[in-house]
Amino acid sequence: IFEAGFVFGDNQLFMPLDVAQRFSEQEGKLTHIYVAAGAVDRVEAVEETLREVFGDQADVISGQMLARAWGKALGAIRANSLLATAIALGAGALVVLFIMVLVTRERTREIGILKAIGAANGDVARQFIGESLGVALLGGGAGLALFGLGGARIANVLLGLATSSLNPAKAMGGERPAQSLVLRYDLSWLALASAAGLVLILTVVGGLY
Repeated sequence: IFEAGFVFGDNQLFMPLDVAQRFSEQEGKLTHIYVAAGAVDRVEAVEETLREVFGDQADVISGQMLARAWGKALGAIRANSLLATAIALGAGALVVLFIMVLVTRERTREIGILKAIGAANGDVARQFIGESLGVALLGGGAGLALFGLGGARIANVLLGLATSSLNPAKAMGGERPAQSLVLRYDLSWLALASAAGLVLILTVVGGLY
């Protein structure tokens, strides 16, 4: 009947109630009843009335209950996402630190030559820190550029949204063009600055070591 644009939305079939009851041999039976309260402040009273009427034959679920349930689910997703981000950031930071330590240790001969011609410890440290920061800034800039160019496309492909469309008008015989369903996201500059600052700090620590 229509293409929802994501896999969980394409597993539904809509038909008139009497047709569904006849096909399933459940005439006169219902699975859901939607009740609209006349005002927001009457929702709880309507819930109590419905519970009195139906008793144990049906569960009464309000929009507030669903909102609270969805809020808990989204909170759990957010917590898991933050944990995964922290783990990925920590792993990346350790990689940067180890790389800088290895690169610096491989240049001990160069350090010895600089010391032999009179370079002070501060001069050597400034040279290595400057090089380390330059490499880190170049790598970070390249990563941001790739993210800006292809981040949304990669996310949509991973979520299965890249080739999806929402076109109810066409399904009903209309000619309105389909609307692409794509993922929208907001980039937190605070998180970006925090990640960049941590990487630069670890780069300096690795170079100094």
